[in-house]
Amino acid sequence: MAIEIHVWKLTGLSPLLQSNGASLLESQDQGGMTTGKKVYIDAEEAEMRVYRENGCFAHPTTAIRAALLSACTNRKINKKAAKGIIAGAVFPVEQWMRIDDAEGKPFAAYEMFACRAVVGKNGIRRVFPMFRNWTALLPLEIDRDLIMSIDDITSLLDIAGRIVGIGQLRPDTTRGKNGVGTYGRFRAKLVETAKAPESTSKSRKAV
Repeated sequence: MAIEIHVWKLTGLSPLLQSNGASLLESQDQGGMTTGKKVYIDAEEAEMRVYRENGCFAHPTTAIRAALLSACTNRKINKKAAKGIIAGAVFPVEQWMRIDDAEGKPFAAYEMFACRAVVGKNGIRRVFPMFRNWTALLPLEIDRDLIMSIDDITSLLDIAGRIVGIGQLRPDTTRGKNGVGTYGRFRAKLVETAKAPESTSKSRKAV
């Protein structure tokens, strides 16, 4: 098995909205985010929805893997179904990718994005953390016995970024109510190639 690590830079084509479900559940268990009769406080709700890792804003790389697999639908690699190959040959090196600004520096703060959502039969206000002009570095573990051309991965990442996206209100129509928006879209560019798995994994950890 010939394993290589390659790193892509993702550049946002539209703002990224986040919704950290685990943090929201924890807050609800503790009675947070509301005062009195469930009056939602914008700043508190946005803070509970944001992802952080090691003190920096981040996003789970499982979202990228899901987008990549979704982008494989009806596509082929070496005359075989792309989804089956990607599922067994491409994996994120790390659990999180840091969300940076256009200059590659960690965001100091996020904006708040408010919209109306329907829960049951009631229309309520929802607030999400938003990052404009975002970038991220994404190391992927590639099995070169199955992936002959790294360009195939770049192309699929670009497709994933254009028609699937990540985060809340993304274009993806395969996962429930997401698919109604245009947020979380991105393009991908290969920036590092053929790094040894151990050295790359250590160097790319979020700080």
